[in-house]
Order: sequence, then C-alpha cells, then structure tokens
Amino acid sequence: MSEPASESMSTERVVSLRGTARNAHAGAVLVRGEQEPPVYIAGLAEWGELADREVEVVGVLSEDRITPEPSTGPLPSHGVPGTIHLLLDASWRTL
Repeated sequence: MSEPASESMSTERVVSLRGTARNAHAGAVLVRGEQEPPVYIAGLAEWGELADREVEVVGVLSEDRITPEPSTGPLPSHGVPGTIHLLLDASWRTL
C-alpha cells in the first residue's frame, strides 16, 4: 500500500513510503518533500551508502518521542520538540 506524504497520516498501521534517505542527528530519516516532516527509521542510526538515494520503506507507522523536549532555560538544550513519525520493523529498497 502506498501512502501519500501527509502530516496527518494515522499511525499504528503498515505503510509503504517513498522518499530520500537522509541522516539526521537523531538517526536515519526518510524525507518525503519540502513541506512534510521527516519519518524516522526505528533502530537505524544512519543510512550508510544509501544516504541521499531514493528509497521505498515499508514498516509500521507510529508516533513517538525520541528525545527530551528542548528547554529554553538560561542554557539552551538540544532535543526534538513534540512527537515524530517513526517506522517500526522497517525494510527498504532503492528505487
């Protein structure tokens, strides 16, 4: 099943997504377009030689937190605000 790139995707179901494999500070992501949030690939720290290539990823779409909320106290801290889209039990292929 192929899902449109949409921030309002419902979660906890198997999806097939296409996009560009990219490496982010918090792990490997699938970038689906300029206006769409990245989808993190659970358990994958980086794409290695697949980075910057077009891929199709199949997995269980979930929404979760991967880092603590960043704070805005006297010293700034790093983190990812809110929840992120996460693919669990993912498998992929190049396009």
